[in-house]
Amino acid sequence: MKNFLLFPVLGIAMTIAACGGQSDAGTTAQTARAVVQNMDPAGFKKLIDSDAGTVIDVRTPQEHEAGFIKGTDLNIDITAPGFKDKIGQLDRNQTYLLYCRSGGRSARAAAIMESMGFKHIYNLENGYMGWKQAGLE
Repeated sequence: MKNFLLFPVLGIAMTIAACGGQSDAGTTAQTARAVVQNMDPAGFKKLIDSDAGTVIDVRTPQEHEAGFIKGTDLNIDITAPGFKDKIGQLDRNQTYLLYCRSGGRSARAAAIMESMGFKHIYNLENGYMGWKQAGLE
């Protein structure tokens, strides 16, 4: 008889504990906001047009000179030795919009900036090539 009552009580206790854990996890997931947000070209253009932040081209100076997105504020080459020093001089509370040729280097730059404490970073998916493909030159 004792075992007969023990199993339902354990089942109820486990259900309450499981629901409580899910509730906490759900709350945490809802309040956590990604620091780096990937944007498609149309969304990235809207951010530029609304002057939402500083636009940074992380490609080489040669790539930048060959063509860049109108509204670009800075060209800070991620492959240059002083990249972290130059990025470190920027205000970590401001918003930054990053792009490169195809999205890989800017994603890496965004990760570096996030690790340095930057709070608002947008990365252009598919980079300058995606921008041109979308007809946004």
